[in-house]
Amino acid sequence: MAFLRKISPFCLNGASISNTSCTSVVLLRKQSSAGIIVIGEEILKGQVADTNSHFIARHLFDRGIKVKRISVIGDEEDEIAKEVLLFSKNFSYVITTGGIGPTHDDVTFSAIAKAFGEEVKPHPELVKLCADFFKTEDLNSPAMKLAHIPESAKLLYGIDQSTGKRTLYPNISVHNVYIFPGIPILMQKLFLAVQEELFKEGNERIHVKNLYLSCTEVDFAEHLNHVVSKYPSVTFGSYPKLFDRFYKVHVTIQSVRKEECEKAYNDLLALIPREFIVNFDTAPTQNSYEKILNFGVQKKKNHVQNAVESIEQFCEIYRPAEMCVVFNGDPESVVLTHLIHGCLRRNSESANLNGVTFMEKPYTSELEQFIQETQARYNMKLERFSGPLSNTLNAFIDVHEHFKAVFVGCVADENSDLLQLLTYAEKNHPTIQWVNPLKDWTKTDVWDFIDSLSLPYSTFNNSKK
Repeated sequence: MAFLRKISPFCLNGASISNTSCTSVVLLRKQSSAGIIVIGEEILKGQVADTNSHFIARHLFDRGIKVKRISVIGDEEDEIAKEVLLFSKNFSYVITTGGIGPTHDDVTFSAIAKAFGEEVKPHPELVKLCADFFKTEDLNSPAMKLAHIPESAKLLYGIDQSTGKRTLYPNISVHNVYIFPGIPILMQKLFLAVQEELFKEGNERIHVKNLYLSCTEVDFAEHLNHVVSKYPSVTFGSYPKLFDRFYKVHVTIQSVRKEECEKAYNDLLALIPREFIVNFDTAPTQNSYEKILNFGVQKKKNHVQNAVESIEQFCEIYRPAEMCVVFNGDPESVVLTHLIHGCLRRNSESANLNGVTFMEKPYTSELEQFIQETQARYNMKLERFSGPLSNTLNAFIDVHEHFKAVFVGCVADENSDLLQLLTYAEKNHPTIQWVNPLKDWTKTDVWDFIDSLSLPYSTFNNSKK
């Protein structure tokens, strides 16, 4: 059951909103709307999970732009052209993802050109970019497909948030259609780099408050209905979240009047029993080092302080480019990645995290999606090696002889595949320091850390062992 009045038609994601004790300010564009078109047969066949529309919708909401429709369509030029033209006529912004690249099924540019009755032509600036990157000047080569765009297209470069430099490849737009790559990490980097420029006009402020509750909607429905009737000009939303460790319901309160938003929030807060209120951190990667230390000190967790000290010793000796974390999506690697991220960012906000995944067999789509989300969350440069552990480890070492320290998260009460990896690595590759900062942790310690710091995790591992 969900209670809703005058609110965006999609469920909020925790990473984009403030925690229980804060008021966030969203920029609301008057009468701005958006349609998202996700392009790719692999989405329709269930071979790849679509995370792009979720990311885009969340960020458009933050900017006050109402997403009115999301469409998933295959690699058919005529169908894409038809959908793009329809969306362009009905929405302020049209965002497309996927279908740009060198292969035969990358037809987004030609489809958008067809939608507006244009031709696809090589753009001089893009030709130079492709020539430099792909080392070819042949306009008919597959690599040059990225340089052939609709004739009226505009280029917009942004600033890559991870490097502080101009993006290597621009966003390309035709009229009100903005074209993004389909690979999630590339799409997210480009979107974040250009969003300020794309959506900067005519904003009106709206204030948002959030509550996270450990009860069901039935338990507080009467209280919510009372506050809803008391504040007719305030927007309320209630969103259940199933099978989540942190909370069961997320409640949003929105108004263009800050005082009214605060009053509605406080009235509802006063009615709900305190034991139902969850102190959920929606941005655990912000000020992560301080939060980690506070948790260790306040809870008297010596194993947390020991792990931090172990990681910091290597941060003092080696550069970030000489260190790497093994990340395979399990709770231990989530904790270890967060610890290393905090220690690196303590010394430099621009420090990038290197990661490696060793896969003996393909991951489930759910776990694969979580790994991609984590990669984006920590701005991690993640490489994958598939096959038996000994083979993948040797291949990894051959490619990355420059790594001086590799961090592996193995707890004391579990004989995991990573523990086998660590044992094999220490024996066969002694020139690299193999570090296990979680060696005196238990499985319970791992989940306690995740729960206390609100760290995103894969629901594939949604139980304590």
